[in-house]
Amino acid sequence: MAASTLLLAAPAQAGSYDVWSCRDASGQPLPAEGWRLTSRGASAGEVAAGDGCAGGGSLELRLADQALPGSPQGMLTFAAPPGTTIAGYQLDRYMNAAVPVPGDRHVFTVAVHELTATTDTRSACASYLALPDYPCSAMGSSTNPADPANAVLRTGVALDALQLRVTCDSAGCDRPFYPPGALVRLYRARITLSDTSAPTTPQLSGSLVAGAALDARGTLVVESSDDGGGIAATTLAIDGGAPAIVAPAGPRGACALPYTAPQPCPAAAARAFEVDTAALAAGAHSASGAVVDAAGNVTPYGPVSFTVAHPPSGGEGATTIVTPPPAVPDRVTALPDPRANGFPAVRVPLLTFDRATYVRSGGRAVRVGGTLSTPDGVPITDARLQLSTRDLGTVAARRTGGDAVVTDRYGRFSLALPAPAARDSGAQRVEVSFSPDEIESPTTSAATVVRSDASVTATRSKARLKRGQAVVIGGRIERAGLAAKGAVVELQAVVRGRWRTVGTVFAAADGRYRWRYRFVNTTRDTIFSFRALVRSSPGWPWPELRSRSLQVRVDADR
Repeated sequence: MAASTLLLAAPAQAGSYDVWSCRDASGQPLPAEGWRLTSRGASAGEVAAGDGCAGGGSLELRLADQALPGSPQGMLTFAAPPGTTIAGYQLDRYMNAAVPVPGDRHVFTVAVHELTATTDTRSACASYLALPDYPCSAMGSSTNPADPANAVLRTGVALDALQLRVTCDSAGCDRPFYPPGALVRLYRARITLSDTSAPTTPQLSGSLVAGAALDARGTLVVESSDDGGGIAATTLAIDGGAPAIVAPAGPRGACALPYTAPQPCPAAAARAFEVDTAALAAGAHSASGAVVDAAGNVTPYGPVSFTVAHPPSGGEGATTIVTPPPAVPDRVTALPDPRANGFPAVRVPLLTFDRATYVRSGGRAVRVGGTLSTPDGVPITDARLQLSTRDLGTVAARRTGGDAVVTDRYGRFSLALPAPAARDSGAQRVEVSFSPDEIESPTTSAATVVRSDASVTATRSKARLKRGQAVVIGGRIERAGLAAKGAVVELQAVVRGRWRTVGTVFAAADGRYRWRYRFVNTTRDTIFSFRALVRSSPGWPWPELRSRSLQVRVDADR
């Protein structure tokens, strides 16, 4: 209907919406809510990110200007929410890569990667040593955000995620280089998300659908959900008249143009309308409307027939619609408010899990729990908490939700997470959220990580070799599930009495890895000790994993 189109102020196109970061179309500062930082093969301090967007600056990602062992990599990822794909994007960015000292062959890259479930395509990059495998575009301006050279524009794509990546692609960047190591500044991003699914058919309740004749105010509650950008508006019209519109604020007020979050509006919403039947003529009437999502997709409902049983007190056909109902008070100290979620009722309670991390031993089911209370510690009973889970360690993480858990008389909640499928067993972020009543967005949430007891194994192809021969060390990251793909495995050896990294490889989708080393400089019979190591890093929810040590004897005589 026309009113919903007016509300949404013309999305990018039918079935799509734009998410802006750092600056809007006119250059006004915006937050960079949609981007998430992760790293691989990097220890603390080697990958840094700074968000100066809200203050008119840029979103910056860099490799530190220091010796960098291994092949560190930092990533800023914008993932399309479930039910959407990235259909196009414009990035205004500056990219720079390190200059190695003369004679060095370090390869530093700063790249934009287009990701789907099966592909990882580098669309544009800055690289100091521009080799055939490293095609690069212009780097842009380091000082002028409005410089046209900063723009990267892509349309007609279908992506699960977009990623800015800074990398040292050499076996190790531990020798001197001219700074910066690798740097990208994002001045502005406009990402177009395709969302062609309309909200679900609304569920209707209230006195307007109860069937009894009305002689006072009538109520209609419209409840729906949406998998993509979320529900942006709900409308109601009486007898085909001018519609009333409820536009929910959404989390942190994000459900307003310009959108700054990948899912800017609530995934589910129940909106209550009150109809002043005193302004209606006695007899039959109808109510109808629609639910509209962030992309402008519309799901209509009605007409709902209802009867007014009294003479009109005003002009015939005049209708007053009051919405939303009064807000729930900060705390209910007497009788429970029937609209409130739990008792005593508060808008922003304390919500905590018992542990920050739960370990799923042997891939079995695990039970997690926590407490909901008022700010001064009074348990909140009979509160309904929304539950969602998200796979960790993957680029396009899957998210599930829609379930709920209810607190008991002690304010406790508890839920059992079933054992996952073997290939999916890994780590999940489990989140519960609280809304003060059924028509408001969440005001607080808590999260915990449930992970498997992952480990890394290592085996050798031979226990004894002669100089000039090679050993193959291989193994597997066990019980890491989908997160194992692309994990950095460091091969370490004891050098001068200390474990030092001598090589790195990336694990395959099933967690397997393989590394080959030839002994060419051994001048006396020597026993070498090796092990595999997977470091703890942002986005990798396990502590450091180490294999058992292996010994390989090398005889100097050929």
